Amino acid sequence: MKRCYISGKISGLRMKEVRSKFKAAEKAVKALDYEPVSPLNNGLPANAPWERRIAANILMLSGCDAIYLLPDWDESVGATIEKQIATYRGKKIIFADDPQFEDIMQAIYEACGITFAQLITKDRRIFPRRTNATPDDDMVAINRTPDLFSAICPPDEVHIDCTFTWDIPVATFLFEQWQKAGFNTKIGGVAFGERGENFVAGMYLKRGYVITSRGCPNNCWFCTVPKREGRQIRELPIVDGYNILDDNLLATSDSHFNAVIDMLKRQKERPIFSGGLEAKILTENRAKMILDLNPKEMFFAYDTPDDYEPLVEAGKLLQRLGYRKASQIARCYVLIGGKRDTFEQAEKRVLQAWDAGFFPMAMLFRDKQGDYDKDWRRFQRQWANPTIVAENLKRRKSIMI
Repeated sequence: MKRCYISGKISGLRMKEVRSKFKAAEKAVKALDYEPVSPLNNGLPANAPWERRIAANILMLSGCDAIYLLPDWDESVGATIEKQIATYRGKKIIFADDPQFEDIMQAIYEACGITFAQLITKDRRIFPRRTNATPDDDMVAINRTPDLFSAICPPDEVHIDCTFTWDIPVATFLFEQWQKAGFNTKIGGVAFGERGENFVAGMYLKRGYVITSRGCPNNCWFCTVPKREGRQIRELPIVDGYNILDDNLLATSDSHFNAVIDMLKRQKERPIFSGGLEAKILTENRAKMILDLNPKEMFFAYDTPDDYEPLVEAGKLLQRLGYRKASQIARCYVLIGGKRDTFEQAEKRVLQAWDAGFFPMAMLFRDKQGDYDKDWRRFQRQWANPTIVAENLKRRKSIMI
């Protein structure tokens, strides 16, 4: 995504007014499909010398593709300098108070119900269903067939992306509808066994989610990763994000893992390790590096009986390094509902995960058609919703006392 620097008067104004003004400008810049870059985030204190602040701001501007000038820019010496530099460097100049530009954007929205960002974007992405990781930008639609927007602003390409095998019939229907309408349509995704390549931020996953490696050396009976991505770890170019979805991050080389940690240190958000960390290869050094990041959540897995002992040892290691079980930061996916599984065995594994130091999250096994037993679904709800899980664990503790 291209970046746009926001320029306007700061000196002589109350900081509350300045923050409000720049926050509104960030929303306007996002609507133009730019990543906003604000001088308020230059890393310097508000009372830093003016010369130091303008120097830092110019460095920020130099890394941007455009400059967004607030209505009071010409009342500021710093903003005037920034505008001159942007003009000299050939950057796009956008005036916030250009009435013609604002009127055109509003007219487009009122007539067609689409934003200016949608109008100028070339490709469209369609998903059979929305999940927590689905992108939420203007060019994403859920289970959508060709519509007025696509007729007014024909996309260069339409991408149908499918994650779950049980959504393949819906994805195929969507592909056929867009193709029949005459659009250049492509279909793919994890559900089709498609091998992943270098990660593109915000394309098929919501911004903030990131994949830095693909593949897994294990060969679990329920997992398609080794077949799809291979058992050899492929380390990808690292892009910024805070929610790590790697197949097996701990199986990467030291140089790659260290680079991922360094990237996470730069993020504003606390990191989340959603992809799952393999307990049996967690080392003390890497555990300490992860804990030093003060993660929001880190997920491990208890999928097979062989996972139990490593999970116990990982729990001991984390707690020895200062992790507090009560924080519920360390979580554990517990696979339930597979062949020959029973409710008694599943509950035992859930409670074992908790006793090992991990907040349990039951994951219901589903076959390629997405079928599952309704009784198992009811059981999962008792051990997947964090609030209900906490109550169940509290009730268990009181019974034991």
